[in-house]
Amino acid sequence: MIHRLTRKEHAEWHRQWLSVYAIGVFQRTGKWSVNGQDDRAFDARFMKRVLRGAAAEVEYELAIADTFVILFEGGTNSLGEYRENQGAKKPTVGELKQLATDGDFLLFPSDLAWSAFFHHEERFPTLFARREWVSDVAE
Repeated sequence: MIHRLTRKEHAEWHRQWLSVYAIGVFQRTGKWSVNGQDDRAFDARFMKRVLRGAAAEVEYELAIADTFVILFEGGTNSLGEYRENQGAKKPTVGELKQLATDGDFLLFPSDLAWSAFFHHEERFPTLFARREWVSDVAE
């Protein structure tokens, strides 16, 4: 089942994602994003560990998710979607790269256990992180 997100749902899922994956950005900068770009949260300054490129894509393929959220960044016609797999496989990396031609997007399970970022430009790698890899700069 695919549910297209309303603006309100998109904003709520984005807020939840920021509260987990951008906490390091906020703690270091006082802002929830760097130049309005969510992919900057995957920077080594804000994460204990981040996978890029092929390693990120392999980790995504191994990640488990019965339900997941896709949030497009600005400049696209779609706000995103919430998908329930109901036993079906999640989209492959190839399918997601095709989807990324419409714009950059975040993909994560509804429990926020992991997160991936797919760029619309091939020169930028896919990014992947798990919740436990998020840096707590107060450590």
